[in-house]
Amino acid sequence: MRACLVWFALVLTLAPGCSDSGSSAGDTAPRGDGALDAAPREGAPPRADGAIADGEGDGAAGDAPPAGDSAAPSKDCVPAGNALRVGSGQTYATIKAALAAAVAGDTIVVADGTYELAAGDLVIAKGGSGAGARLTICAEHSRKATLRAQGRVVAIRAPWVTLQGFVIDGKFGTQDVVSVDDSADELVLRDLEVHSGQRDGIDMGGGSSAGLKNVLVEGCVIHHMLNGSTTNQQDAHCIVATDFDGLTIRDTEAYYCSGDSVQVGTDRDPWDNLVIERCRMWTGPLPAAAAGFAAGESPGENALDTKAMPHAGVKGRITLRDSAFWGFDAPTAYIANRAALNLKDQITGVVERCTVRDSEIGLRIRGGSGPRGGVDGLVIKNVVMFRNRFHVRVEDGALGVELLHDTFGRLVDDSGAPQAAGNPEDMLKGGGGGNQGAGWRTANNLFVATGLPSRAAGSGDRAAPATSPLLRDVNNDDYHLLIDANAPSAVGVAVDRDGRARSATTPDVGAYER
Repeated sequence: MRACLVWFALVLTLAPGCSDSGSSAGDTAPRGDGALDAAPREGAPPRADGAIADGEGDGAAGDAPPAGDSAAPSKDCVPAGNALRVGSGQTYATIKAALAAAVAGDTIVVADGTYELAAGDLVIAKGGSGAGARLTICAEHSRKATLRAQGRVVAIRAPWVTLQGFVIDGKFGTQDVVSVDDSADELVLRDLEVHSGQRDGIDMGGGSSAGLKNVLVEGCVIHHMLNGSTTNQQDAHCIVATDFDGLTIRDTEAYYCSGDSVQVGTDRDPWDNLVIERCRMWTGPLPAAAAGFAAGESPGENALDTKAMPHAGVKGRITLRDSAFWGFDAPTAYIANRAALNLKDQITGVVERCTVRDSEIGLRIRGGSGPRGGVDGLVIKNVVMFRNRFHVRVEDGALGVELLHDTFGRLVDDSGAPQAAGNPEDMLKGGGGGNQGAGWRTANNLFVATGLPSRAAGSGDRAAPATSPLLRDVNNDDYHLLIDANAPSAVGVAVDRDGRARSATTPDVGAYER
């Protein structure tokens, strides 16, 4: 589907030298310290504007949103206001010196090169005053300036900050690579590659009753956050956030993290308004040994894990759209069930126009009557699922779950081999204590199976075997329709997985309108 920083007083010391030798994110050779110069990608990189073109990845249909406008704007730094230039032969030899001179509205432009920092020294502690008074710190050319420290590379402790265009290398230190506290409202992290840590890649929120407000992570790549080993896993998340109101993650890729690609509510403080759109979040066998993990081991628990505790009846709202989640396939020595989307505790929201594949459980939807509560109001529509052991597993009386116009493709067996005729009950499986709760609804879904699962008792649900002429190419997991498959009535889903308008009276079943 379709798919920098403010005027501040800071506590900051850069290592005395910086190199403008031209080292860039394109260097792929391993270094002696085990850090990674560049992201080893499963497929093609995101486009220049951060969007991910359809068909990229491992070739599976529907992995990514439509590419959008092909006339992508440059991500190189375009200064707004006064420009303070950093690098060899520039006005400022170090970023620290430029920060000391900066005022709100300035842009600090960092020349290509590698800038060695002492862990924990780059702390931005004074911010801007509004949207027109940011201080932007950006790489002159996209991902051609690298900030390196063994541990925490950047800490942001101020509002109205934009950080753009850097490679940020934590050198597998034991601190969060990018740390953001509750004072950093209106933060923008754009076009960053954050990699190589034993803690979290980007850690946001916590430590204040005020909470963090309105953060955008856009066009970024976060990878290789690895702690422990496959047999002694410790959490290291790509992105973690808690105690926030308004977090949008857009056009971003997160992978090879030993915890979750994204985890929210880690400390059980309240949070609200999480949006993940046009993203890819995945894991798989590591191509090379890294940190304590061996080549071929598959780190990670979930693409998204939601956590919360009751706070005066507040439910965290989520919106997942136009994104792909995959690779969380078999149980490991450290987790009994892996799921691409582990949706639990007090949340409500929508998952739409997404692809969920190649995982033990595609969507794990969890209720609960204990202090953490459970899912209460979740609409899943125009979602395509395939090559999972279980597509949807609903547990513990999750409330208000609606599955509308979804396509449930081929299952795999315990060895990972696709099943031509899998058990329909594994497409909509119950688990935990009590299965689905009140408000359960299915309508106009398509199951690639010889019959409907017992939980798909809704109007318009339809089963079609893998050999059906209805489907374009099941063997390659392309579930577009070749002939009409009309549902008896519409259920309020106006467009399909591809953004095509649906019939207002008799739309086709599944995620795709013919």
